[in-house]
Amino acid sequence: MAFPTSAAPHRPVRVTVIWHGLPAYAARLLRSVADAPAVELTVIGTESPADPEYLQRLIGRPVHWIEKCSAAELRRIAAAPTDLCLRTGWGFPECNALAATARANGARVCMMIDNRWRADLRQWLGGLYFRVRWRGGMDYAWVPGESATVLCGHFGIPRDRVVTGLYGGDAAVFHPAAAPRPERIGFVGQHIRRKGLDVLLNAFSRLRSVAPHYELHLYGAGDLQPLAQGQDGVQCHPFAEPEAIAAAMRTFRIFVMPSRDDNWPLALHEAALSGCALVATDAVGNAAEFITAANGAIVPAGDAVALCGALRRLTAWDDRRFREAEAESVRRAEPYGPWRWREAFFRLCRMALDAGADARGASIVGAGSAAP
Repeated sequence: MAFPTSAAPHRPVRVTVIWHGLPAYAARLLRSVADAPAVELTVIGTESPADPEYLQRLIGRPVHWIEKCSAAELRRIAAAPTDLCLRTGWGFPECNALAATARANGARVCMMIDNRWRADLRQWLGGLYFRVRWRGGMDYAWVPGESATVLCGHFGIPRDRVVTGLYGGDAAVFHPAAAPRPERIGFVGQHIRRKGLDVLLNAFSRLRSVAPHYELHLYGAGDLQPLAQGQDGVQCHPFAEPEAIAAAMRTFRIFVMPSRDDNWPLALHEAALSGCALVATDAVGNAAEFITAANGAIVPAGDAVALCGALRRLTAWDDRRFREAEAESVRRAEPYGPWRWREAFFRLCRMALDAGADARGASIVGAGSAAP
C-alpha cells in the first residue's frame, strides 16, 4: 500500500510498536504491514497468552519480549531513531518508560486507546487526570470506533489527531459457512462477572423451557466457569487459536456478548464477520456498530430477563430470517479488519513524517534567522 499522500518518503518509515500482552489478533494486524518495503518495523511485547513462537511466525518479524530482554537492551531498542511509536499499556511502567524514551529521541507517539465513552463520574474526573498525566506525552490516538473517539475528545485530543480502525477480525479467517447452522448459541470470552457470564447462564436456563433444542457453547476460562459446568444444554470449551474459534462461530446461529462493561470486544466483530445473529448489552462499546433490528438485539446490561427475551425472539426466527440476519451482520462487519487497520497505520505514518518535516523546517528557519 502507498502512503495516503502522493509524496513517498525517501527511506522506510521507522515504526516501533509496544504492545502489552501481545495477542494473536494483533500479530495478524502487524503482519499486514510487516513486509511493506516502506516500513521498518520493530515490535516490543509483554508476555502474551498466545505462544511466542506462533506470534513471531504470524508477524514474520522477531518480537523483543520485555520479560526476556535486559533493561539496557530495551533502552537501546527504544532509543533507536524512530519516526512513530505505537503503544498500549499505559498502566504499565515498562511500556511508559520505553515510549518516553522513544519520544525523547524524536519519535511521534500514538496511544492505542479502546476505552468506550460511558459519561460517568469516573470518566469526567479521568479526563482531567489524562490531560495532566498523559496528554503531554502523546501526539495521536488510534481508536476502534466512534465511542472511543468521543472519549478522546473529552480527554482533550483534537479530532484531527484521532484515527479510527484500531481493531478488526480477519475476514480471511472469520466468514460464514455454506452449511446450515445447528440450533446453537455461542459465547467467546473470559468467564468472569464483567463479561456477564452469570447473566447469560441465567437467561439460557430460562430459555430452555421454550427452546429446549438449543445448546449454549462457551469458549474461554475464568472464575465463573464452575457455574456453567453441568448446566443442562451448556457445553464448555477452552480458549483456542483463532482458526478454531472461527470454525466454531460458523456453527453458531446466535452469538451473545452479555457484558456488564466492555470497550470494543473483538469477538463481536468476528461473530458478525461469521454471519451470526447478534445479541449484546448496551454496555458493549461496539454493539451499535454491528447490531440492528435486522440482525439481532441490544439489551440492558445485567438483565437476565431482557436477555432471555431477546434470545427467545431470535430462536423463533425461521431459516429465511436467519439468512437475512447473516447478510446484515456481514455487511455491518465489512468496513473493519486488517485492510482498514493497514490504511490507518499508513495514515499515522504519514502524519508522523509530516510532523517531523515541519519540525525540521522550523529548526532550520530558526537557525537561519539567528545567523549573522
